[in-house]
Amino acid sequence: MDATSTETTYQVRRASDADLPAVLEVLAQNQPVAPTRPSHLPGAPSERQRTTWEHINATGDLTVYLAVHRVGDSEHGQDREQPVGTAAMLLMPHLTYDCRPSAFIEAVVIAYAHRRRGLARLLLHRALDDARRIVPRGATALPQEPRGRRRAPALPISRVCRRG
Repeated sequence: MDATSTETTYQVRRASDADLPAVLEVLAQNQPVAPTRPSHLPGAPSERQRTTWEHINATGDLTVYLAVHRVGDSEHGQDREQPVGTAAMLLMPHLTYDCRPSAFIEAVVIAYAHRRRGLARLLLHRALDDARRIVPRGATALPQEPRGRRRAPALPISRVCRRG
């Protein structure tokens, strides 16, 4: 599926206060491959999850994104959103990098049935586009390296993810 059709089929938006169950549904699929045995969807959010979600939503420089697939509902004649991906971005202010914040993008998870369709790229583009709007001079992205390897140098966000 090319990027054009992916962008028209899927939508990435900031997760709202009411999206905790949808985010948890996607995060339950945070494994490299689908389990061989059927698994159940997570139940109602726990008190700890609700408290953490409230804290996330109250933190101004922390954003959770939700990728959704619009599914037609012929019974009720309207579309519904199926959660299919999520990511979180933290813009951390500091004094290094000429006082530009660093953008940390974590917890990028795509639902099993929707992997390999460009959704992670859409989530990253949305997060980086938001970072560019918030920080006109550009934030700095710190690439994460596997343990034991030397950290790559910080890059301006405009060089991390180019549209093309």
